[in-house]
Amino acid sequence: MGIRRPRPLTAIQQLIGLQRSLICRGQGTVRLGRLIWEFETRPTPLSRVYGVRVTYTQDATPRVLVIRPDLVDLAGGRKLPHVYEQRPTRLCLYLPRAREWNTSLSIPETIVPWAILWLFTSKSGSSLTTGKAAACIRRCFVSSARRILAIDGGGIKGALPIGFLARVEEVTGERIVDHFDFIAGTSTGGIIAIGLGLGLPASDVLAFYRNDGAEVFGDIATAARARWRDRLLAPIRK
Repeated sequence: MGIRRPRPLTAIQQLIGLQRSLICRGQGTVRLGRLIWEFETRPTPLSRVYGVRVTYTQDATPRVLVIRPDLVDLAGGRKLPHVYEQRPTRLCLYLPRAREWNTSLSIPETIVPWAILWLFTSKSGSSLTTGKAAACIRRCFVSSARRILAIDGGGIKGALPIGFLARVEEVTGERIVDHFDFIAGTSTGGIIAIGLGLGLPASDVLAFYRNDGAEVFGDIATAARARWRDRLLAPIRK
């Protein structure tokens, strides 16, 4: 028996998937087998809003355009890397020869998150930071493996894991964030995760704990101990 190849998704099937997706709310149509879908996205709460248009016809690769703002203008007229066309900016999201995408794959589950990650890893929408950013896009959504860094809580004790990570960056000369798909944390670990996720060097996050840790975490801990002491001693005092 031969290997059955997955059937390509029609433009109508892709449209239904886009309409159901929570990450690309927008509007679109299918006419004469050609899908056009437009949506707005904000990669992070601190990012600008981008207008994106996806076009697709069956048995062809999707075209992804950033229709607003003008990325070339944001880049100060510099030539944008990792794009097929400058104006309007058509994004290059994967390696065609590596067969990382085919017409049996769902656009809202592949092309859309890849486009959002492209915008996330750009500097003010002008260019990708490094070649590793494009590799991260493919690794996150094409590979089944995920590399997750989870950081525990503990108040001022967050200086221990961030101190270790700062030393790793110092020895290797590479950013921790470039080696993980996701970074998460609880309590003080969440503060560290946010700092690393924003691209801060681990040494800068460590400096926060050294310079401001006692003030930020010390008073909280002291107040908490006082409250518990009062609760425990209240029955005795009565």
